[in-house]
Amino acid sequence: MNPNLRPYKAGQSGNPGGKTKKPLVDRMLEEALTKNDSETAKAIADKLISMAKHGSFNAIRLICERSEGKPKRNAEDSQKESSAQLTKEQIQARLIELLASPDLKETVTKALFNSGEKSVQ
Repeated sequence: MNPNLRPYKAGQSGNPGGKTKKPLVDRMLEEALTKNDSETAKAIADKLISMAKHGSFNAIRLICERSEGKPKRNAEDSQKESSAQLTKEQIQARLIELLASPDLKETVTKALFNSGEKSVQ
């Protein structure tokens, strides 16, 4: 029998170095974000949402990626999902639904027309 295939001897660890520890920065961030009933994390989330409402593309992208997942970039995956594409009518219905939110409507209007004077119909 191959000695490499034997189970560990009694009292011998299969991972003598133990679990690898997170880098210090990660541990400090986790501690800061979870103390005081996660008030810091909530404040950061509120600021991120505020930035997104004011048109920050990076904030919008981060929120979308965290809540919906990153979009697939593989062309093969895109071809497989081509049957899941929306029709023109479905897209229009979804836009109408999204633009029902006054905050989003204002943000989109400003982004499209560079002023709050015109409105999206």
